[in-house]
Amino acid sequence: MINKLKTLVSRAACDFAEARYEEGVTTYIEFDNTGLKTANVHTYRGGNVRVLVDGNFGVASFEDIDRAGDYLEKALDVARLRKGELDGFGAGEVNKDVIVVELDEVPADVPLEEKVEILRSYNDLMLSVPGIENTRISYFDRKDRKAIVNSDGTELDMTVPRVGTAFVPIAVEGDLIQQAGLNVGGIKPFGIYRNREEDIEAIAKKTAALLTAEPVKGGVYTAIINPELTGVFVHEAFGHTDEGDYVYKDEHMRGIMKLGRRFASEIVNFVDDGTLFGEGGYIPYDDEGTRSKKNYLIKEGILAGRMHSRETATLMGEPLTGNGRALNYKFAPIPRMTNTFVEAGETSFEKMLEAAGDGIYVRGARGGTGGETFTFTAEDGYYIRGGKLAEHVRDLKLQGNLFETLENIEAVGDDLFIPDEGVGGCGKWGQSPLPCSAGGPHILIKNVQIGGR
Repeated sequence: MINKLKTLVSRAACDFAEARYEEGVTTYIEFDNTGLKTANVHTYRGGNVRVLVDGNFGVASFEDIDRAGDYLEKALDVARLRKGELDGFGAGEVNKDVIVVELDEVPADVPLEEKVEILRSYNDLMLSVPGIENTRISYFDRKDRKAIVNSDGTELDMTVPRVGTAFVPIAVEGDLIQQAGLNVGGIKPFGIYRNREEDIEAIAKKTAALLTAEPVKGGVYTAIINPELTGVFVHEAFGHTDEGDYVYKDEHMRGIMKLGRRFASEIVNFVDDGTLFGEGGYIPYDDEGTRSKKNYLIKEGILAGRMHSRETATLMGEPLTGNGRALNYKFAPIPRMTNTFVEAGETSFEKMLEAAGDGIYVRGARGGTGGETFTFTAEDGYYIRGGKLAEHVRDLKLQGNLFETLENIEAVGDDLFIPDEGVGGCGKWGQSPLPCSAGGPHILIKNVQIGGR
């Protein structure tokens, strides 16, 4: 594979050429309350060639590597159509490496029948909990081999297995429908799915309990958000805002997102780190051949960096970060997150409750929209009264301005946790779901707008 890509790149008459090729096998399994819906295994293979001519990229994807030369010519034709923005191409890393991630039990190698029976037992367990009338289980695993070669001399051959599952029990009482979820997965062995009865039953009981929780009263609260919701905030609200292409293309955001600007107190540290083995966003190298790194986005409250592809790093005159990622061979790399999280602070959860006084504790995330203005839907929460957890509440939506919220962070917990990756992932420009992870500790924030149902 590497030799064919080297031959392809050597034929490219251009300023820069890059070729990627990947092949692998994927399993998909789905259950709902009626039982097994889908169980299939399929193989895939394909490649991508990208060339730079007079500052403009041309890109073409292909499936038959023996016809890659035809698509190289198509990419060159596209690149020659106009002059691009790039005045040269900033120096990239030259890496040569072969990586095969070894696990005790690679999920893709486990028999399909065994996977189906384990998931069936968990589906039945969720349905046995009073109040749970519907379920959804979505499972995938993948063993992917990817090769990257470019005209600078990079030669990478990487085999990385992944797995992810979302367990979603759905509680129903009349017209009231509630759901919660448990994600299990990452760069992990299949053994993580064995003996999870206690966790599966707990998430089903949590969901059923939402039927008796009271709807939250909307208002402005001092709020504690849990690690899962912290991860959603740092990924959706801040992370996408700090991706190089977003900042470069938006004059308004360039004025705001200036390196060295203070956005929060010195207790706040945001990180993107693709080197965290086992997490969903682990990548030894990005899809441009740049070694993965730990990058501080906010350090001690100050904007310290952003996430770049090689193109945006060149355009903005900033260092490579190892964030040039593509969903698969059909796409060119763009700036994307890996494992994005808030570093642990020094405050215990108990101290946060005391500091909150009368406020609200918000848990979990069902989704939402991010950016400078964000809206997130939580799974549930509790009122805080006199520094103690009180009534159970549901139907919570958090709304706010990213930069005001950063200023309002009062305490950062000492309990860093990055939840497992499920079947979802990050979406951007039609490239979804890209494997990522996000998390952090509990965080105490003042003046949080909470909307009810």
